[in-house]
Amino acid sequence: MEIYTSYFAKLNKIKDAGYFPISIARYTPKNIEICELKALAPSKEILGKIKKGEIDEVEYERMYREEMTNRYDFNLVLEGLERISEINDKRDLVLLCYEKSGDFCHRHIFASIMGEKTGKTIKELDI
Repeated sequence: MEIYTSYFAKLNKIKDAGYFPISIARYTPKNIEICELKALAPSKEILGKIKKGEIDEVEYERMYREEMTNRYDFNLVLEGLERISEINDKRDLVLLCYEKSGDFCHRHIFASIMGEKTGKTIKELDI
Protein backbone atom coordinates (compact mmCIF):
# COMPACT_ATOMS: atom_id res chain seq x y z
CA MET A 1 0.00 0.00 0.00
CA GLU A 2 1.20 3.46 -0.89
CA ILE A 3 0.10 6.69 0.73
CA TYR A 4 0.02 9.97 -1.15
CA THR A 5 -1.12 13.52 -0.48
CA SER A 6 -3.16 15.82 -2.69
CA TYR A 7 -5.96 18.38 -2.54
CA PHE A 8 -9.73 18.40 -2.85
CA ALA A 9 -9.83 19.97 -6.33
CA LYS A 10 -8.34 16.75 -7.70
CA LEU A 11 -10.82 14.46 -5.93
CA ASN A 12 -12.61 13.25 -9.07
CA LYS A 13 -9.34 12.37 -10.80
CA ILE A 14 -8.17 10.58 -7.65
CA LYS A 15 -11.34 8.52 -7.43
CA ASP A 16 -11.34 7.79 -11.18
CA ALA A 17 -7.76 6.49 -10.89
CA GLY A 18 -8.85 4.04 -8.18
CA TYR A 19 -7.22 5.62 -5.15
CA PHE A 20 -8.98 5.75 -1.77
CA PRO A 21 -9.29 9.42 -0.71
CA ILE A 22 -9.21 10.48 2.94
CA SER A 23 -9.81 14.00 4.19
CA ILE A 24 -7.33 15.09 6.85
CA ALA A 25 -8.75 18.60 6.92
CA ARG A 26 -10.53 20.00 9.96
CA TYR A 27 -13.46 20.84 7.65
CA THR A 28 -14.17 18.72 4.58
CA PRO A 29 -15.95 20.60 1.78
CA LYS A 30 -19.73 20.31 1.84
CA ASN A 31 -21.30 17.76 -0.49
CA ILE A 32 -18.17 15.60 -0.50
CA GLU A 33 -18.66 12.20 1.04
CA ILE A 34 -15.31 10.60 1.76
CA CYS A 35 -13.54 9.05 4.71
CA GLU A 36 -12.45 11.70 7.21
CA LEU A 37 -9.58 11.60 9.71
CA LYS A 38 -10.01 14.97 11.39
CA ALA A 39 -7.65 13.85 14.15
CA LEU A 40 -4.78 14.43 11.71
CA ALA A 41 -5.85 18.02 11.02
CA PRO A 42 -4.34 20.93 12.90
CA SER A 43 -6.30 22.10 15.93
CA LYS A 44 -8.76 24.98 15.76
CA GLU A 45 -6.25 26.97 17.81
CA ILE A 46 -3.45 26.59 15.25
CA LEU A 47 -5.77 27.29 12.31
CA GLY A 48 -7.16 30.37 14.00
CA LYS A 49 -3.73 31.76 14.79
CA ILE A 50 -2.37 31.38 11.26
CA LYS A 51 -5.55 32.79 9.68
CA LYS A 52 -5.38 35.83 11.99
CA GLY A 53 -1.68 36.32 11.24
CA GLU A 54 -0.73 35.69 14.87
CA ILE A 55 1.81 33.03 13.83
CA ASP A 56 3.91 32.46 10.74
CA GLU A 57 4.48 29.22 8.82
CA VAL A 58 7.52 28.32 10.95
CA GLU A 59 5.53 28.59 14.17
CA TYR A 60 2.56 26.81 12.60
CA GLU A 61 4.80 23.88 11.66
CA ARG A 62 6.35 23.78 15.13
CA MET A 63 2.94 23.79 16.80
CA TYR A 64 1.45 21.19 14.45
CA ARG A 65 4.45 18.88 14.84
CA GLU A 66 4.22 19.21 18.61
CA GLU A 67 0.49 18.45 18.54
CA MET A 68 0.88 15.38 16.38
CA THR A 69 3.94 13.90 18.07
CA ASN A 70 2.55 14.43 21.58
CA ARG A 71 -0.80 12.95 20.64
CA TYR A 72 0.07 9.96 18.45
CA ASP A 73 2.35 6.99 18.06
CA PHE A 74 2.97 7.21 14.33
CA ASN A 75 3.55 3.49 14.01
CA LEU A 76 -0.04 3.03 15.21
CA VAL A 77 -1.24 5.75 12.82
CA LEU A 78 0.44 3.87 9.98
CA GLU A 79 -1.17 0.61 11.11
CA GLY A 80 -4.56 2.35 11.09
CA LEU A 81 -3.99 3.66 7.57
CA GLU A 82 -2.95 0.17 6.46
CA ARG A 83 -6.21 -1.23 7.89
CA ILE A 84 -8.21 1.40 6.00
CA SER A 85 -6.47 0.30 2.81
CA GLU A 86 -7.09 -3.38 3.55
CA ILE A 87 -10.82 -2.98 4.08
CA ASN A 88 -11.03 -0.93 0.88
CA ASP A 89 -9.66 -3.52 -1.52
CA LYS A 90 -6.03 -2.73 -0.60
CA ARG A 91 -6.21 0.50 -2.57
CA ASP A 92 -3.52 3.13 -2.23
CA LEU A 93 -4.55 6.04 -0.03
CA VAL A 94 -4.55 9.77 -0.77
CA LEU A 95 -4.64 12.20 2.17
CA LEU A 96 -6.47 15.37 1.16
CA CYS A 97 -6.85 18.96 2.27
CA TYR A 98 -7.32 22.32 0.52
CA GLU A 99 -3.97 23.75 -0.52
CA LYS A 100 -2.58 23.19 -4.00
CA SER A 101 0.54 21.10 -4.55
CA GLY A 102 3.61 23.08 -3.57
CA ASP A 103 1.72 25.45 -1.25
CA PHE A 104 2.44 25.47 2.47
CA CYS A 105 0.16 22.89 4.05
CA HIS A 106 -0.18 20.61 7.07
CA ARG A 107 -0.44 17.52 4.86
CA HIS A 108 3.18 17.97 3.80
CA ILE A 109 4.21 18.38 7.43
CA PHE A 110 2.24 15.25 8.31
CA ALA A 111 3.98 13.34 5.51
CA SER A 112 7.34 14.52 6.81
CA ILE A 113 6.57 13.43 10.37
CA MET A 114 5.35 10.04 9.14
CA GLY A 115 8.61 9.54 7.27
CA GLU A 116 10.71 10.56 10.26
CA LYS A 117 8.79 8.37 12.72
CA THR A 118 8.11 5.27 10.61
CA GLY A 119 10.31 5.39 7.52
CA LYS A 120 7.16 5.43 5.35
CA THR A 121 7.57 7.79 2.41
CA ILE A 122 4.49 9.81 1.50
CA LYS A 123 4.70 11.80 -1.72
CA GLU A 124 2.39 14.29 -3.38
CA LEU A 125 0.29 12.48 -6.00
CA ASP A 126 1.02 13.69 -9.52
CA ILE A 127 -2.33 13.25 -11.20
